[in-house]
Amino acid sequence: MRLCRTHHERHGVTVQRHAVATADALVGVRDSKDRTGPVLAVGPREWSTFLAGIRGGEFD
Repeated sequence: MRLCRTHHERHGVTVQRHAVATADALVGVRDSKDRTGPVLAVGPREWSTFLAGIRGGEFD
């Protein structure tokens, strides 16, 4: 399994994204401060919708 690791920080909150290369093309997201914590896996459409919400200030 290959991981593509990126970080996003906004308003003091850091999100570490792991794109999991599988047949399901899921995106795994976890808190970078808790490296052994749970991973939230979402589909690419849901991830794109979430990113659009961040860019649009929906969570400010």
